[in-house]
Amino acid sequence: MSTALKSWLTTNNVSLEDYEMTDGEQKLDVHVSPEPSVDQELAEMEESRIKQDEIQKDCEAMVEAQTAMEDYADLLAHGLENGGLNGQAAAFMRLGMERFESMFGMEEPLTPSVEAFGGSASQQHSTQVSLESISETLKKSWEAIKRALVALVNAIKDVYAKATNAAGRLEKRANDLRAKAKAAKGQTPKQDKVPISGASKLYADGVWKGDDVALVAGFLTYGLGRYPESAIKYAERVADTVNQLKPESATKESAAAMMKMTDTLLQDFQGKAAPSNDKRFAGDTEVKHTDVLPGNMALYVVQPAVKGDELAALRKLASTLRADMLAVPEAKVGEKTHELAVATPDVLANRAGQIANAAGLIAKSKQNSDKIKATVDKLVKAGDELQARAGKAELNEEQKKVVDATLRGLVAIQRLLGGTVNGIIAYGVRTLNAQLAVVERQLAAYKVESKGDDE
Repeated sequence: MSTALKSWLTTNNVSLEDYEMTDGEQKLDVHVSPEPSVDQELAEMEESRIKQDEIQKDCEAMVEAQTAMEDYADLLAHGLENGGLNGQAAAFMRLGMERFESMFGMEEPLTPSVEAFGGSASQQHSTQVSLESISETLKKSWEAIKRALVALVNAIKDVYAKATNAAGRLEKRANDLRAKAKAAKGQTPKQDKVPISGASKLYADGVWKGDDVALVAGFLTYGLGRYPESAIKYAERVADTVNQLKPESATKESAAAMMKMTDTLLQDFQGKAAPSNDKRFAGDTEVKHTDVLPGNMALYVVQPAVKGDELAALRKLASTLRADMLAVPEAKVGEKTHELAVATPDVLANRAGQIANAAGLIAKSKQNSDKIKATVDKLVKAGDELQARAGKAELNEEQKKVVDATLRGLVAIQRLLGGTVNGIIAYGVRTLNAQLAVVERQLAAYKVESKGDDE
């Protein structure tokens, strides 16, 4: 197991014991397939997910830096009205500037040195120079963000390919086990119960769900069906609205229209409000999540709360709008070892068939990837054209803020698409694989003869 994957397990609070409770190919006396274990595919998928998350964080950091630069521009504009920034304020601003310059690969500093803000005349001049430099750089920051978006889309495609490949292999293994279970029909198990180690990942809010394939399959049907359909429609509506936005006419009402569309996304989401004391989310956000799934996980959707100021909410959209598979902290934790009564071969065959069908749903969901890429391309094109229109217009401060917040919002919206769907798929593959291990563990209690068992 790679260092990167071990780091991911630690960060996401997944124990090594839980992670390695998978197909059990080498641990159980049941011959399934001579092909490589699904574990290898899962490890490759998780490592690609780590890379995707790193690129996503870079995108988000760029957006946050751009927001900070706008705040510094406001500070400089206010300073000009009062004779310019003093040395102390310039030093504070300089710290933020260094992070921005490093992130966007700038060789020259954006603002004069702190010493240049000494006397009153130099304060006024240096403040004016700094404001012009930042304003010009902000116009170019969309290009840097767009390049990061392209890298992110490529990373999402890589994860998607590995996840669907793992799902295809899982589907085959489940069908192999189904055939084995059918062959054991009429037999009596060697033992009535079997222990399932690393079982906590298959409990949902303290209730054993290791054999509830329908729960996971139902979530995948929603997560790979209605959810992406809703997110894609929302993104397309946003792209159409951005295409019609005239920068010289942009107002708080324009921001209100964008936020109204975002409200429809949360309304379409199948879930319930999260507890208000969840410290993972800012106090000025609205949060919903699905029912608790095995492993005490759920799909969360987060958006900024408007609270009467649509422009402020739109400016926060980029940093707060998200949909992710996250742990449910208030859910009850299950036992690490579960004593399970051995099911009949017919029941095991049916359960393996359910897992094969659910894995097949993932493996055949490539159309989502194609639709998501087309939608992200549409968002980027809308952003390009808005940026071009804004560059030709004389805009006041409010209009600039609406345009900039809209561009940043496009970055957040794409996160609802590929990154979220990949998270749903990765969760589905891992959980179905663990549920298949439970089937396999029970099947080991029967004497299943085949050529593979004799080898």
